[in-house]
Amino acid sequence: MINISDMTVIYKGPKLHPEENLLALNNVSFVIKSSEVVTITGDSGSGKTTLLNVLAGQLEPDVGVVEILSNSLYKMNQQDRQRFISEYIFYVKQKMEENLIFKLTVRENMELVNFIINKNVDILKTLRELEISHLIDQPVMHLSGGEKQLVCLAMGLMQNSKILILDEPTSSLDSTTKHKVMRKIIESCKSNDITLVYTSHDPEISLYSNLVLGIYFGRFDRIIDRSNTEIKEEGILKLMHGLHVDLTVDSKGAVYLPKYALEKLDIKNIITMSLKDGFIKLSPKKNEMGDNA
Repeated sequence: MINISDMTVIYKGPKLHPEENLLALNNVSFVIKSSEVVTITGDSGSGKTTLLNVLAGQLEPDVGVVEILSNSLYKMNQQDRQRFISEYIFYVKQKMEENLIFKLTVRENMELVNFIINKNVDILKTLRELEISHLIDQPVMHLSGGEKQLVCLAMGLMQNSKILILDEPTSSLDSTTKHKVMRKIIESCKSNDITLVYTSHDPEISLYSNLVLGIYFGRFDRIIDRSNTEIKEEGILKLMHGLHVDLTVDSKGAVYLPKYALEKLDIKNIITMSLKDGFIKLSPKKNEMGDNA
């Protein structure tokens, strides 16, 4: 499906100062199989969005080969590449203004998507899937950040391309909504044999993927392949149903507490720990006003 070989991307500095060149991706190679769900993780500036721009046909690498559906993407002329992308790839960017026309309504934005993909997808039905059908005639400029993001994801659900690319698809959503939306997107991709590639800073969201590619300053520093195991969201789902979950403790005693748990208990910066009868109990610390600290 997607085959990247020895790919390097360099953002050029001023001509007289080549030392200011930025190596965004450094000799990257990987394969993504058809219908896989792939998370690309890494800190800000690590190269995640650069990688998505390359996969979406919007940024030609300085070195390397990008093959999608057995076609060398950047050996095509610009017209053929654009035709190929419009037929097989749909890209939802992180910046809302790059996906939406703010002066238009939600309906009008989605009608444009129908026009671009040359289909007649039921817009109202798609919005209902993400529980935002009440926004259909609202101007995008009046929506909150989370509502705009849900509209962008609804646009992603409309397409029936072979590859769906999402840049930080849940960054503006609360814990409950983000899991509900990710399950809906993955369900749609699986039923339509669509390969899903998305970036995320959120470790909970990587639970949904077959393959996790971790980028550190332009190179992969970790690859987690779950292709031979069943994808499970058990940690978050157990928490949501009031069940116990196992957490990893690192060599320094640090424990990652899922964002869902912190939001559910309104925990901010400090928690109280107590030991009793062989159990560790964590709870919100109250300040003098009785609010959580």
